[in-house]
Amino acid sequence: MAQPTQYDRQYSFSTWQSQHPSDPLPGDQVDAELNAVKATTDEIIANLGEIQNDDGSLANQSVGADQLKPELIIGVAPAVAWAPDTAFSLNQSVFYDLILYRCIEAHTSTSSFDSSKFVELADLTSIVTPDGSITAEKLASGSVTAIKVMDGAITPAKTGGFPGSRILGRFSSSAGGIQSISVGSGLTLNSATGALSASAPPLADGSVVTAKLADGAVTSDKLADGAAAVNLGYTALNKAGDTINGILVRDGHGAHLWHDDVSLASGKITVSTSSPSGGADGDIWFQVDS
Repeated sequence: MAQPTQYDRQYSFSTWQSQHPSDPLPGDQVDAELNAVKATTDEIIANLGEIQNDDGSLANQSVGADQLKPELIIGVAPAVAWAPDTAFSLNQSVFYDLILYRCIEAHTSTSSFDSSKFVELADLTSIVTPDGSITAEKLASGSVTAIKVMDGAITPAKTGGFPGSRILGRFSSSAGGIQSISVGSGLTLNSATGALSASAPPLADGSVVTAKLADGAVTSDKLADGAAAVNLGYTALNKAGDTINGILVRDGHGAHLWHDDVSLASGKITVSTSSPSGGADGDIWFQVDS
């Protein structure tokens, strides 16, 4: 709505009165002046109705950003982060290095921040996060990335309920859940260098089967003293401590005597101070002096 019409008096009643002391005031001039006053008054009342409620308060939704002083615009429009090659409008709120500014000159930024184009509103650089204030509930899943964490910031004590003596990691560099391995038997972590070394665990009895052995991998040098080489087709007694217990069996057809008579059900070698007696076909007796 336009501004009210300004009242401009057209007739001087004091002049008329001095010139006509005995005559009444001219009615038409009185009416004209009063009508002009009424027109201005009516427009003032109408304009007030646009900005004022009946209880005297400001009319709802009657004040916008344009009605506020520039220093009051903060909070009305969200502040934006300063960036190079960006257009900033007059009175725009801008963050730069944790300081809130108001733009006092519309411009397009260059490669560096020009403080002459802004006025400082609030310096937030002194605000620090209290120790221990960031809890698991405060962190959104996936919000803590490698570049967000200062070198050396995450210590075992900071991992909360995570068991000690464990190493964190994951199978993929870009995805997958956190995996962990325990530093215990077989693994040693050097606290000075961060190197992880592994010692071979002892082989379980019976764990090395034929399929695990490369052809020719087991040589005499690889056999411990006293180890029995069984099920090889022959038994070599060439290492100190090698012993034979019981009857030697080859394919279930006889003793390890290398005879070709498969009709012999059994055979054994006997070394004794006694005279040979009993036995079965295929037995061999050796008598030695007592």
